[in-house]
Amino acid sequence: MKRILITGATGHLGFHLCNEFLNRGYDVYALCRKQSKIPKFKKKIKIIYGDVTDFNSFLDASRGKNYIVHAAAVYSHDEKIRQKIKITSVKGSINLSKIAKLKSIKKIIYVSSVSVLGLRLNKKPISKIRLISKSNDPYVQAKLLSHKIIKKNREKFKLPISMVLPSTIIGENDLKITPSNKIIKNILNYPLGIYVEGGINIVYVKDISNAIANLLIKKTIKDFILSGYNISIKNLVEKVLKISNKKKIKIFFPKFFIK
Repeated sequence: MKRILITGATGHLGFHLCNEFLNRGYDVYALCRKQSKIPKFKKKIKIIYGDVTDFNSFLDASRGKNYIVHAAAVYSHDEKIRQKIKITSVKGSINLSKIAKLKSIKKIIYVSSVSVLGLRLNKKPISKIRLISKSNDPYVQAKLLSHKIIKKNREKFKLPISMVLPSTIIGENDLKITPSNKIIKNILNYPLGIYVEGGINIVYVKDISNAIANLLIKKTIKDFILSGYNISIKNLVEKVLKISNKKKIKIFFPKFFIK
């Protein structure tokens, strides 16, 4: 059997990854914290209780597995839980690197984020992955630190880790309502279509889980930007209002007003 461990399995992407790999014939193990709200996994998905921030717990969960997809993260921009966001990403990455050094795992995919590349003001395609130096956003800073940890250890110890950098993930089965899906939810809840300048790159969660499953079987160790559909905030508001059959009344606010 191809045994795979999915971390962050109770999250939006993690839940879909479990189903994707199960459908592909893998023996799927979902790593979940005991205090997390566990979604309704399919019967064949095996739950392992543990925490990526605890090395021994993470190590025990990885024993006997051929593959790991590390999607565990606290996806929040809340300044109040900055330390929790940072610890989950940083300690998880350090522990993942230690486990990879043992050479018992055939291939690992670490889920990073395009947020580590910063905001882009033009439509030119990205040819190289160039990280920003820092960020004030708790989530972006945590992802940036963990990305650097994985990259450094991979190069130093020749670890079998590929990194994927997905853009804004939206889609169903979002148990905790991530900031990405909250954008859509807020548009639906507002009586009017409020929008600002700029745009967003959105990608469907099932496309991301499918892409990760395809990349796992590749022998090459590379990093991949998993990009989606570029759309202006105005156009996004229009599409959501149309789907929800709400009146197309749109109000523009400049960015400084929203800030």
